[in-house]
Amino acid sequence: MWTLFRQLDNHQLEYGRGSDWVETTGKRQQLQQQIGATGQPRNTVVQGPVDVDAGRVLVGIGRAVLARLIFIVHSVVTIWTTVHVQESESVWIFALIALLIIFEGSYAIIMRAGDERKWFCASVLLYVLATAPPIWLLEMKLCEWRRERANGIQSKIPIADADDELRLQLLEQLMLVVLIIGRWLLPKGDISREQLSQILLAYLAISSDIVEFFDVFKEKEVFTSQPVQVMVLIAWTLSLIQFPFVLTVSRARKMRVAITQTSDEIEIPENPDMSNICSDVDIWAIVLANSLQDIPFLLVRLYLMFDRGLYTYTMLFFTCKNALIIALQTYRAFVLINDRYVHPQKLKQEANKARRQQQRSKSSPKRRRTKREFQRSEEMEHLCAVNEPEEERSPKRETRREIVEEQRERKRRAFDNEQAMKTTKSRKGERERLDTHDYDRNDNDRKRRSESNRKRNHEKDRRSRSGSRISPPQNIKGERSKQAVKRSSSAGDRAHRLR
Repeated sequence: MWTLFRQLDNHQLEYGRGSDWVETTGKRQQLQQQIGATGQPRNTVVQGPVDVDAGRVLVGIGRAVLARLIFIVHSVVTIWTTVHVQESESVWIFALIALLIIFEGSYAIIMRAGDERKWFCASVLLYVLATAPPIWLLEMKLCEWRRERANGIQSKIPIADADDELRLQLLEQLMLVVLIIGRWLLPKGDISREQLSQILLAYLAISSDIVEFFDVFKEKEVFTSQPVQVMVLIAWTLSLIQFPFVLTVSRARKMRVAITQTSDEIEIPENPDMSNICSDVDIWAIVLANSLQDIPFLLVRLYLMFDRGLYTYTMLFFTCKNALIIALQTYRAFVLINDRYVHPQKLKQEANKARRQQQRSKSSPKRRRTKREFQRSEEMEHLCAVNEPEEERSPKRETRREIVEEQRERKRRAFDNEQAMKTTKSRKGERERLDTHDYDRNDNDRKRRSESNRKRNHEKDRRSRSGSRISPPQNIKGERSKQAVKRSSSAGDRAHRLR
């Protein structure tokens, strides 16, 4: 009985395609009927319907717990190190934000089996909010220590030597590594594996830019001025806010490396309206990438160059890089707006042209399929269409499915007609062959009968000339007829001699 109640609790909620669990009353009623029909003891196991792979769910929950555990451990270690360097216990208040990751993870495990949302990752946001402020305090203390060491003043900060400073810097930069590994460990949810790989590559690209930008704290123009330090830390924090946005970040970085969708793959709205720009994911990706990283980095670098006189090779290179990226991203945004909302007809024509080219390439002469192969492919396509989830079906796709079904029916009829014509031709050829055989056989019979008649007439003529009165035997075949003919001929010869 206890096992049945556990099955009832496990099966009354089913993970849907959305973000929450939906109640399935059918399974509940079925299990309640089992409970009412079978009053079995507690240790008796009743096999119930299982639609969810338990092993996969457990693996997803384990990955979610492990990723959040890594976030909490690194955040707590960073806070503890900051308390040790800052000599202030008030920094521990940021540990409360790290503890919120536990509640967020519990909610995700209970409601979504550990899967993350498609567009936003709350655990990453909480980790950034809990870890970034202690790194602020830690880096400002390090700048103070560098400034005192540059001025020849004895440092009051409990740091022994440069090795300890290197350890603190590694602890700061380890945050980016933890973000990448944590995102890798988190269950992907509705995200495909290809999209997850794009997200990880985007995180790597963002991390490399952030690490290089963080090196400006080693410059004298930065660590000697506290307002400049605050400016750099604000730009650095804004760049970290990109990480919680999942698909937006991957789309922005995907555009940068020119792995964009082709004209036949881009979704064109049927009724383009300028108000739909606010809901366009690609436009949001460009806006977030520019406003959270490229524009702040460019402004800070320009300020350091023109106001503080910080001219280095890396500073010049990355300033030009940020300016070019902003220009290219803005150009990309204008192109998307023009193609999707201002003049979408041209893009539709290009998409139709690409589809026609694909159809021509598919209609090239190939090996003719047999009837068995044709039926097997039709059955597989029908199964794929039947097993398609209802959530993925739309009126547009239903219309296209009807068109495809009509085309398949037309092809099936053409195939059946072709097979019928082949069968008719084969039967006609067989009939002609049989008719020819019958004609040859009848011709041979006629020749045989004419030959026998000719021989019979010749024998009659010979007997008439010999004056024989004995008529040849009629209707005698084989050896008997031959012997009778010989006897009659010999008797006629003797009678002629006697005369």
